Amino acid sequence: VFAGASGTATAPALTANTTVGSFSVTASVPGIAGVAHFTLLNRGRTTTAVSTQPQPSVYGQEVTITAQVVPVAPAAGTPGGAITFKDGDTTLGTAALINGVATLKSTSLAVGAHSITASYAGSAIFANSASSPASHTVNKAGTTTALTITPAGTVFGQVLTLSTRVTANAPGAGTPGGTVTFKNGSTVLGSVTLANGAAAYPIGGLGVGAYAITAEYGGSIRYAGSTSAPTNHTIGKAATATTLEIAPNPSIIGDTVLFTATVATNAPGSGTAGGLVYFNDGATVIGAGPLVNGVATFNTATLDVGDHPITAQYAGSDNFAASTSAAATQTVKRKTLVTMTTTPNPARVGDEVTFSITVQDTPPGLDMVVAAALIAPSGAVEIVAGDGTVIATVALQNGAGTHKMTMPGGTHQLTARYAGDATYGGNTS
Repeated sequence: VFAGASGTATAPALTANTTVGSFSVTASVPGIAGVAHFTLLNRGRTTTAVSTQPQPSVYGQEVTITAQVVPVAPAAGTPGGAITFKDGDTTLGTAALINGVATLKSTSLAVGAHSITASYAGSAIFANSASSPASHTVNKAGTTTALTITPAGTVFGQVLTLSTRVTANAPGAGTPGGTVTFKNGSTVLGSVTLANGAAAYPIGGLGVGAYAITAEYGGSIRYAGSTSAPTNHTIGKAATATTLEIAPNPSIIGDTVLFTATVATNAPGSGTAGGLVYFNDGATVIGAGPLVNGVATFNTATLDVGDHPITAQYAGSDNFAASTSAAATQTVKRKTLVTMTTTPNPARVGDEVTFSITVQDTPPGLDMVVAAALIAPSGAVEIVAGDGTVIATVALQNGAGTHKMTMPGGTHQLTARYAGDATYGGNTS
């Protein structure tokens, strides 16, 4: 129906052509010159479905998202065009339909629940459509934690290194981050932060004994925790070296002799040993002293005359091994009595003065008669002036010697100084 010379014509409802496509339409009105030409586009309706595989997945695993677009009857054919995939409001990507199917592969889905949709943009002959959401769950990727300890065997005071590496279990992927805690049984030894999936922790000061050490990965928002198998490690006692010093040596019978033992820790061990050191004269223990800052002392005045093979024997402790010094010979000499007389005394200037010197054995409690029967001291005696100047040296024969010389006028303070020999200790008159 037209109103006036021009206007709008409304045609009665027409039955649509079921064939998808573009059609040319011509309209004419009886009694009115001219015709109207237009194109009618007939697009088929579609439905879109989306699915994910595998479901569920783990972090880092490749997930295949598949969309399928099919025409709704009476439309027919195979839709083409593009699909947009979304996770909620976040676009994951687009893919072209091939034979009505589009796929998108993703390894970036975060751990948690996801709502995946596929939207078909339509084409010249097929209408657009959108899928219903498909639920997809991404779980944490499983992990494996490995532990190595270097060096394989250590001693007390030596630093050992606990090294760990955490890897994602297939089909998970990526590099785990977070914290690893090292334990001996239930005792925490220390913690480290992973860098590129690995970390190392140096530790010293562990006591002697057997250890079963584990590395426990605490997990993260993407990766599940895991614990290494126990790694057995044994820490032995640190080796030691004991040295001995004796003073004085040689000594005179009755003198106090000081024995000093020093216990050092051999590398790679470290620390200062404690405990007791026993001092032995041959196979006989003559005393003991506690170590203080690695040093022990003992003194005695009861050693008999003669040579004594002295050793310092460190007994060891919980963390340090025992050791014994090399034997040091302590020589104890006999005590001597040195006497000197001068004749004439007083003397005149120019007179020849005779110095008579005697060196005798005088051990404690031994009377002079017995002492005289012993082997006589040998060697030489120096005659020493008051200012320390040696004015003469007198050789001993059977423990005695004489020397003659003239002396300048005046009073002279003179002493006889005996240096000793292999058996007798030195002394001064």
